[in-house]
Amino acid sequence: MKDLAKDLTTRFGKGFDLTNLRKMRQFYLTFPIRDAVRLELGWTHYRILMKIESLSAREWYMNVAVASNWSTRALE
Repeated sequence: MKDLAKDLTTRFGKGFDLTNLRKMRQFYLTFPIRDAVRLELGWTHYRILMKIESLSAREWYMNVAVASNWSTRALE
């Protein structure tokens, strides 16, 4: 992962450090079905949602955040 982070940073610039790569991997593992992702939410919303272990709770918060146009602060 360290080598990948270094390579991606060289090729594409900031945003590919080891910490972000781990979060990107966690995102993929948490939301493996692409259609489950809501385009209305940003990366910070998803970082918060990934902390919720229960799938049903995570889906509920995701849907309410979209329907109510919650900021990341409201979601937290």
